[in-house]
Amino acid sequence: MKILLSLISLIIAVASIPPAQANIGPANDYTIHQQYLSPRAVGMGNAHVAVADDEYALFYNPAGLAWLDSAKMNFGVGAMGDVDISKFYGELKEASDKQGNDVDEMTNLLQRNYGKHFSARAPTVGAFWVRPRWGVAIIPSDLSLEMGIARNGLPAAGVVGTNDTTLAYGRGWNIKIAYGKLAVGVTGRAVYRLYTNKVVNAAELALQSDIFNESDAKEGFTFDADVGVLYAYPKHTQGFFKKWFRPTIGLAVRNVADYGFGTNFKLLGDETGKPERARRRLDAGAKFDLPDWWIWRSRLAIDQRDIGHDNWTFEKGSHIGAEFLWKVSGWWKGGWRVGLNQMYPSLGVTAKLGVFQIDVATYGEQVRSSVDKQQNRRYVAKASVDF
Repeated sequence: MKILLSLISLIIAVASIPPAQANIGPANDYTIHQQYLSPRAVGMGNAHVAVADDEYALFYNPAGLAWLDSAKMNFGVGAMGDVDISKFYGELKEASDKQGNDVDEMTNLLQRNYGKHFSARAPTVGAFWVRPRWGVAIIPSDLSLEMGIARNGLPAAGVVGTNDTTLAYGRGWNIKIAYGKLAVGVTGRAVYRLYTNKVVNAAELALQSDIFNESDAKEGFTFDADVGVLYAYPKHTQGFFKKWFRPTIGLAVRNVADYGFGTNFKLLGDETGKPERARRRLDAGAKFDLPDWWIWRSRLAIDQRDIGHDNWTFEKGSHIGAEFLWKVSGWWKGGWRVGLNQMYPSLGVTAKLGVFQIDVATYGEQVRSSVDKQQNRRYVAKASVDF
């Protein structure tokens, strides 16, 4: 809980920094923002396009809704952060509380952290209700922060903050074909986004305010959709694929319209600008189900995602993972996961006892350009009621 409160406080503190007297310009953002992250998916390298067999199909591949075999409800709260962000927040607060030359304190703080990247995502609050062929999700708050420390004339922090409020409805359909199984699906999403992208120098950090500055924020509403397809290889009575693999191929086009956040409800003020577009992108993946053994159900997955995004590279789009689900009874089950997210290792664990579920995972994110590579190691936790 202390770490979660620290992450929230840091995001609020940085977002409330007043704008510069001289406009330095927006921060360089090389990350690929995902509107919603599944702890289960990131544990297996975020390879989930062809898996899509739970409530997260709404955000990864809505065609998976067509193949759900039972209803499910999930209410949870989650958080994500890197290993250094809590320490940086403590040093930032200590420097801002000191009496005297705060600018020197902030300058020294930023100099000690040159080249580092900090990331947080908290809180992520959401409710899912899915049934065979359809599902709905309400995400009241999904707040994320990306911050890199660099030399920009004076020591400075490049800050990108995003907070989404989302209502999503998805529908999947089975399509009759002669060979194998085919499903298609669509998720419509209504999203209101608050967004900031700026460079903050040491002097601004020393003068931070407790009041969110409306002139520094951007806000807007959009309605968009994701379209997905799943094809499953037929279950033969004989042959290599029946005995060892059951392949499924998945495709998803995300943000099909991608017309931007053109409607402004002016919740923060009359002069707020528009957030950047979410960007249309293509995700492709394959899943291979392995033979069940004892209490175990295992699969392999591989994705190439975010094709078409401005920051896409082959490495940033690469996601590979394996999942090992176990089930002792209907009320006691879980899973272990391992993978590569953007070529960096990932691990994940799920434990469920009755209706209470805990998901934890760690993964690496590429936060620099394709030339200047840098990993940001992130840790995810979600507590939920799942039934």
